[in-house]
Amino acid sequence: MQVIDLGEDWSIRPDRPDHARRRSAPRLVGLLAAAVLLTLLAGGSAVPQPSLVPIRLLAVGGSVNFQLTDDRVFTVRSQDGSPVVITAYRVTNGARLWQTTLNAGKEVLQPVPGAGVLLVWGGTSLTVLDVGTGQIRWQRAGVTGVEFLPDNQRMLLVSEDAGLQLLTIESGQPDWSRQVSAGTNVTVALDSAGQHTLGWVVNWEPDGTIRILDEASGQTLRTGKLPASIGDPARSPEAVLGIDRLVLTFITAGDGTVITAYDSATLARTWQATIPEPSVRFGRCGPMICVGGTNLTAIDPATGSIRWRADTWAGAIWLPDTIPDGVLIVTGYRGSERLTLIEARSGKAHPIPGRWIPISDGPAGNLFAGYQVGRIGAWLGVLHQRTNTVRSVAWLPDVVRDQCQASTPEQTYLVCTTIHGAIQIWRYTPPIT
Repeated sequence: MQVIDLGEDWSIRPDRPDHARRRSAPRLVGLLAAAVLLTLLAGGSAVPQPSLVPIRLLAVGGSVNFQLTDDRVFTVRSQDGSPVVITAYRVTNGARLWQTTLNAGKEVLQPVPGAGVLLVWGGTSLTVLDVGTGQIRWQRAGVTGVEFLPDNQRMLLVSEDAGLQLLTIESGQPDWSRQVSAGTNVTVALDSAGQHTLGWVVNWEPDGTIRILDEASGQTLRTGKLPASIGDPARSPEAVLGIDRLVLTFITAGDGTVITAYDSATLARTWQATIPEPSVRFGRCGPMICVGGTNLTAIDPATGSIRWRADTWAGAIWLPDTIPDGVLIVTGYRGSERLTLIEARSGKAHPIPGRWIPISDGPAGNLFAGYQVGRIGAWLGVLHQRTNTVRSVAWLPDVVRDQCQASTPEQTYLVCTTIHGAIQIWRYTPPIT
């Protein structure tokens, strides 16, 4: 028999019987367990739930792009001169649902929520697939322009053969068609929030002819003549917008951009603003009209006055309507890979510390990807608007930082491409704040 010296006096006190000693250990364990349970129920030391739970790694192989919706992951695999393979997976478990092969080309995927279709772009060709089966619904060639209506059931489509059409996205059947000149700029008029159409379409031709069309029939409601396009169209992008009672034109002339507003009922000029720099992007940004170039300029649509200018850079983009109360997320702020929140009405800027890129822009919450020097992968971050910071919630090993997407409209799943060419799916649980 071996004797082990415990180094302490473990003798029993004379006034304590042996049976009490035998019962003390389990009783103490029970008391400790009860205390731990009460502490957990009170939230004092509860272990937080993981933010990400891996579901499946899709070994798709080769150079693959993907697109995520609320319940599916679509991948496109293509090589020069080879057929394009489109594959659909169920996001909840990674099970393959269908696979479709198309003609070769550089393809871009675009699901249309509510229409039950997947748009596949290849240059000027458009193929529309059924999301349930992968079967081709309809196709168009020579497409030069597309704009979706807010209901996600219809689109304006301009093609070389069919001209301008208002289509039902699901079937590809046109509600109406009409011929237009090459280079025609077309847009549907929306309310100031961009949520509803106003019943008319703007048709602006290169020679300056503008037609206001009836959205329901395509018939011309009124015609006018606006200043024709000036500058080099190949170098200087131009646009036309219909907002509330205004038709807005954007013309790049030399080193400046001229924005002109016309009354949609009379086509009389309402106001004009000039920005002293070429611009590359135009559109709504909350309650303002934003023009993006070397700087980001916000214009009051009611008066045409410049409300504010943000010192960004030529590659900057803004993500409108990502956060309530008219706050924009601007990337590329001040010439570096930085994020900045900008209040759309005042232009007040709130720089976000660190280097992050957006993963999603849904109103349910904003997810970002950041990197760490010396590590392969990315941090998953969540924006806290009250403090203007992005908080790291999980490390994503081996993922490509700019190839992550979150499901919409509910941010329940996260999908990223890895450095090995695979696609990782996670179930995402937002952190408790």
